[in-house]
Amino acid sequence: QGTLSALSGATLALSATNWSNAVTGTISGTGATLNFNGAWSNAGTVTLSSSTLNLGGTFSTAGIGTINRTSSTLNVTGTLNNTGATLTVGTGTALGILNLVSGTIQGGTVQETAGTGLVFNTTGTLNGVTLRGVLDLSGTNNTARILNGLTLLTEAGGLGGVANVTGANATLVFDSTSTASFNNATINLGSATTAGNLNIDGAATLTLGAGVTVQGTGNIGNQSFVGGTATLINQGTISANLSGKTLTFSGNGA
Repeated sequence: QGTLSALSGATLALSATNWSNAVTGTISGTGATLNFNGAWSNAGTVTLSSSTLNLGGTFSTAGIGTINRTSSTLNVTGTLNNTGATLTVGTGTALGILNLVSGTIQGGTVQETAGTGLVFNTTGTLNGVTLRGVLDLSGTNNTARILNGLTLLTEAGGLGGVANVTGANATLVFDSTSTASFNNATINLGSATTAGNLNIDGAATLTLGAGVTVQGTGNIGNQSFVGGTATLINQGTISANLSGKTLTFSGNGA
């Protein structure tokens, strides 16, 4: 019911095991860093000006509540339960650009807007998510870890989604302990100056469906997080289509 604030250069860390910002409560940052941890929810207002808010701990899409921001950065560093919900991000939305910084989005739909929305910074995990928009791995050394499958659609919700794994040493990882499939999308690996990675973790089988195109330069089949002898079944198209570049199959799988 009161006010919590952090001013220039300061950090406000909320790390109780369970906590909530009440309907009449205000949390604000001006030129500051705010760290939310524990199991939390926001029924009040969070106001940010030239600040960074790290959404850690465990929380739900509904529990994010109202965030008013000006020239500020939002990072998911914990686990966001989006099951049965739609998380809308991107230019012109309340949350704006959302950075996955070693964070996880679990379930539901992530809706991007105006070609922007979800940015992978270091490593981010999508667990059973439908992404409407481009899976953007254009940054250097960034990784998207996919658990329990991924449905990748256009921003309008149609088939033919795109994953741009084009940053230097960028990696898209399918990680599963059971059979997984991926279909109706294009994966662009690397560029004229970079190499991308499509990795398969665990001892499961990943099937690329007939509607999948993987093209570009880099590596297919390595492992990032766990061992095992993963198997790739390709029913789609894999193309080394960049002149002077190499697309390599490797790893422990078949």
